Amino acid sequence: MFLAFDDDLKRTLRVQGELSAELERELSVVKDSGYALDLEQAEPNLNCLAIPLFWKGKLVAAAGICGAASDLTSSRLIHFAGVFITKAH
Repeated sequence: MFLAFDDDLKRTLRVQGELSAELERELSVVKDSGYALDLEQAEPNLNCLAIPLFWKGKLVAAAGICGAASDLTSSRLIHFAGVFITKAH
């Protein structure tokens, strides 16, 4: 989450050759959508949502929820992301 919103860190990692094109595309999707999803990537049958928390325009934390993939479907997580992001603004 933090890397998606930190252009200076991304630039540093890119210059050092430590930022793959695939990861950079994924980070761009996270930044553009305003949230990150993990759909059974870390663990089978576990889906997660992370949203950034800003204070005075600076990313200071991330909040997340995780649960069984059968309960927290991708469409449900995307809905929650929209609700959380709307409430935060």
